[in-house]
Amino acid sequence: MTLAGWIGIGAAGGIAAGVLAGESCRVLQPIGNAYVMLLQSVVYPYLISSLMHGLGRLSPARAMRLLKKSWPFYLAAWFGVLGIIYLLSQAFPAAPPPFMLDAAAQARGGPDFLQLILPGNIFQDLANNYVPAVVLLSVFFGVAIQAIHGKERALDLLEVVRTACVRIWSWVVKLAPVAVFAMFAVTVGTTELAKAGGLLVYVGLFLIACGALAFFALPWAIAALMPLRYREVILILRNALTLALVTTLSVVALPYIQQAAEKLAQDNGIDDPESKEIIETSLAVNYPLGQLGNFFVYFFMLFAAFYTRTLLGPGEQAALPFMSLISCFGSPTSTVNAVDFLGSWLGLPGQPTDLYVQTMIVTRYGQVALSVMGFAFLTFLMTFNYYGKIKLRLVPLVAAVAAPVLATGLLAWGGQVMFRDILAQPQENYLGFSLPETLTHGVRVKVYKTQEEFLREHPQAALQPGQNVLSRIQSTQTLRVGYGRDIVPFAYTNRQGELVGYDVACAYELARAFNVKLAFVPVVYESLEQDVKRGLMDIWMGGVYIMENRMLWGTFSSPIYHSPMALIVPSDRVAEFTSMELIKQHKDLRLAVFDNPGLKVLAQRLFPWAKQVLMPGYDQLPKTKCWDAALWTLEQGGVWASSHPGYTAVRPKELGAVVVFAYLMPRNSVQMRQLVNHWLEMRRADGFLAQQRAYWIEGAVAGGGGD
Repeated sequence: MTLAGWIGIGAAGGIAAGVLAGESCRVLQPIGNAYVMLLQSVVYPYLISSLMHGLGRLSPARAMRLLKKSWPFYLAAWFGVLGIIYLLSQAFPAAPPPFMLDAAAQARGGPDFLQLILPGNIFQDLANNYVPAVVLLSVFFGVAIQAIHGKERALDLLEVVRTACVRIWSWVVKLAPVAVFAMFAVTVGTTELAKAGGLLVYVGLFLIACGALAFFALPWAIAALMPLRYREVILILRNALTLALVTTLSVVALPYIQQAAEKLAQDNGIDDPESKEIIETSLAVNYPLGQLGNFFVYFFMLFAAFYTRTLLGPGEQAALPFMSLISCFGSPTSTVNAVDFLGSWLGLPGQPTDLYVQTMIVTRYGQVALSVMGFAFLTFLMTFNYYGKIKLRLVPLVAAVAAPVLATGLLAWGGQVMFRDILAQPQENYLGFSLPETLTHGVRVKVYKTQEEFLREHPQAALQPGQNVLSRIQSTQTLRVGYGRDIVPFAYTNRQGELVGYDVACAYELARAFNVKLAFVPVVYESLEQDVKRGLMDIWMGGVYIMENRMLWGTFSSPIYHSPMALIVPSDRVAEFTSMELIKQHKDLRLAVFDNPGLKVLAQRLFPWAKQVLMPGYDQLPKTKCWDAALWTLEQGGVWASSHPGYTAVRPKELGAVVVFAYLMPRNSVQMRQLVNHWLEMRRADGFLAQQRAYWIEGAVAGGGGD
């Protein structure tokens, strides 16, 4: 069976596993991560050696003449493909408003534009994954090598490195069926149906557009500029295309393209003895610079921005085609680094590189087909133009340009209709999240709805003289955990009426570690200080902020999480709350505040001029109109907004407040604090806390269970 067949089996198996096992497939994530790392491992050695070898082998005079004869075709190919991609991207409707907007992080920004594209320090550029700077430096070296005598040994070494990189990729590609199985299982098992539909539409548009360019537009353009018919172009390249698609390696097509170019040159009266070297050199340069399929990274970045509800500014939208162009020189595999770089530059949330690799398992076929046809397009036309053999036929050329534009317009219209239908479907949110059975199994638990109910069953609930929390846990074989209501995503009631959340999951795991029963006791904020002092609960684990006054009467564990403060605002008013300067213009600001002593103190400190509107719970916000903004942490506000369309959590510029979360115990609980801190260190090390964060916090903000 061919590799493509095995990949198909792996994909089918992964989809089946994801449907049947759901969230349990997340254990396969390291396999997918390992595959990505292996793909990335030789990207830069290949990219640098390929560019330096392809350009360095030319003499300056020949390089200049070849440049003069080839630049129109490069510009036509590059900007033609990017233009088609831009037109195709109109399939994405206007991105819905984001659940979270960190204006303060946007204000800090990353490296400036020149730092991204100019090679100031190659080691820093490599470490920071500044692909354009690495590409530009490689071009500089390649041009500089042209005029150096005795360069052959260096070129041979570069060719050895390039060939070794391709060989390593051929080894890694053999692991694709296993990686496909793992990635598809994780994606299907952790992605809600609406998002899966969006991915399918994206993949379909990607493949159709690549196929139309590879098998229709470019062959027509070749036939319009050379003494060939469309059918002859396809026939002369069928072996190159077939082998590249079977192996998903565009490099294997190069010998066939070279043979085809040499035959065409001979058949059309090009009898220059150096024509073979011209073809070889053109093909060597075209391999890194003519990978037209790579430029569909531009399409993916626009999709990823839509997918993650990221609003791109006018400057980012204008610069993205150029940044994609100079980031995508190299092999199809090198685009993984390009996505990593562009995702960081645009500040896309989540893991866009993982999403790209998951879809690349399928889209790679279209990407490789377009790149192979791009090699042929550039090599054939550069060679014929070098020898003055181009013969323009205007009508076929116009057809080659107009047909893909019209077809892409229709594709974009159809894609937009499908995306709108997908967006109209109800999406899962944090209220549908639940605790996995693997976490709750074997833990005996009781959830008290009110503190009065708990006190009726435990009239002597307070710590007795000489007793500490740890000794009481040992004697009662029960861990009492305090929780606040509706503290999303840390402790709240889901749609099924179950107590769930990040800290609730941790409480189950802590009770399992202690090998005791678990009792959840609701917190009454008005009597919280007295309840903690008398030891009503062993530990409070429901989204607890570390605050100075609480340190006077309680003992905190080591921090478990931190988040900046933010404001929940109607999405259509986000622009009014992106900086403290703008917010201060609201002299009569009505600030909704959860009726919690800690939040009320923070609200007074951060917005002393605002009128506080106390809320028993933020689920009341959409039902009332007497507020302009609501104060919460950025992640909590983002999770809340994910299930309340029309609202966004905004972190304003100059709002420097950051809240640290921890677990609160009665004062002098030294031994208990040591045990809890040790448990937290162990759960950090084994990835449990990261897993809970990915599911309850990042997954909720993404609009699904941790995808």
